[in-house]
Amino acid sequence: MAPTIFSISPATLLQSETWKRPSDFLVTELAFQVPLDYSPSSAQEDTLHVVAHMVYGEKSLKKTTRVQENWTQSILEDTSLRRRPILLYLCGGPGADNPPCRVSQMNRTLLHKGYSILYVDYRGCGDSSPVSSRKLQQRSQFDDSKKAQYLTKFGQDNIVRDLEAIRLCLSNILASGKTIKWTTLGQSYGGYISLTYLSMHPEGLQEVFITGGLPPCGMNIENYFRVEYQDIVARNKAFYQAYPDADALVRKIMRLISHIGPKNIQMSGRGYMTGQKLLTLGRQFGSKVGFPEVYNLLRKIESNLKTDGQLHADTTHEFESILHIDERPLYPILLEQTWCSGGPTRWAAERVARTIHGFEYLRANADGAYPDIALTPAEQPIYFNANTYCRFHYDTHEELIDLKAAVELLAEHDWECPYDYEKLRANRLAVPVYAIVFEQDMHLEAGVAAKTASMVGGLKVVIDPGWHQDIRYKPAEVLDNLFRQREKGKS
Repeated sequence: MAPTIFSISPATLLQSETWKRPSDFLVTELAFQVPLDYSPSSAQEDTLHVVAHMVYGEKSLKKTTRVQENWTQSILEDTSLRRRPILLYLCGGPGADNPPCRVSQMNRTLLHKGYSILYVDYRGCGDSSPVSSRKLQQRSQFDDSKKAQYLTKFGQDNIVRDLEAIRLCLSNILASGKTIKWTTLGQSYGGYISLTYLSMHPEGLQEVFITGGLPPCGMNIENYFRVEYQDIVARNKAFYQAYPDADALVRKIMRLISHIGPKNIQMSGRGYMTGQKLLTLGRQFGSKVGFPEVYNLLRKIESNLKTDGQLHADTTHEFESILHIDERPLYPILLEQTWCSGGPTRWAAERVARTIHGFEYLRANADGAYPDIALTPAEQPIYFNANTYCRFHYDTHEELIDLKAAVELLAEHDWECPYDYEKLRANRLAVPVYAIVFEQDMHLEAGVAAKTASMVGGLKVVIDPGWHQDIRYKPAEVLDNLFRQREKGKS
């Protein structure tokens, strides 16, 4: 079932403020008000604030604008700015903020190509009415069922509705009611949102660029994870080949955790270390420097536990900064849903992983508890889990503990498919789509990406030898690759 299309009204611009960055970028912060629920049956009384940042170079403005005291108003009225197309940057996620000046080189490259750049914090993320366990607890009328229902409002479909409402608002402000169309650049999860946008409101899009973000369209979620875990196993084998002593080190740490008692190894808040939690470090295997980072951190953890029976503060910080769970709880809560083409997810990644040798530590005991002693035989390396989340995370992370019951209900939620496959196939030349698939991308299996590409009319794909996050680390090279694709398409 395709995503439901609702009538969208322009978002309300609540406030705006402009400042200059040392890197010679001007940034205008824009705060919008949007409904929590866009469906006509809702009263639309519950609202959210969605915060965005427009980035442009000072030289792109008229000289008279640059000397105005009220920069924001004069900038929004600047005819030079109004003539520039807007590139909407859709970051990875879910749950991540979208800061406007994180990658200065990307800004410079896009500004040089004539764009203004709009960075939007998705609903529930960053400064956009962020979701947290504490805020949900403060809603005294929220039982676990209502928490779960509330969390369903933060998926790709409503993110697209927010973006469309913002587009309509800015069309009124910047174009005097004439239609602005976005050029979108979607990284990772941002690519998923791009195809949802193309499914729901293609009239709002000028062209679409995607880096490392072609979702598993039309794929059964269990089958998707069976493919995904083949890559995860391959990364584990490569890690153990690079560090032959690592399996013995992992087993030693897991024995130490069991001896000390996992709940006695405190982390942030009520969080604590377990063997399963240790093995979530595999998410770093998708990074170019992930192997040495994980190995060196394992050495620190083993040393801390052996000498003090606790993790040192810097070790805890390093571990938690890799997972980022407590800062962005929507990531583990909604991640599995992003790979779902409709229906309930029911902890699909966990169910699939339990059937694979090397992940025996994920099998629950009869009482539902997870064993901290590895069940994996000595001849079989213990495999790190990667970009997937299991029930034990909701016992061991401060920000997730109070959401466990709600997330159990969420796992049974009957999600709409976020894509309209008929519209995607019919796209052809209506909205040009250009995508990069990275050869070293652990989060996007090449066969899955190719299948999705074949389902989107007019989508052109280029294979890049790089890694999932290369838009951050070598943006000029990645963007040049994308724009070359566009020029080839025009010729």
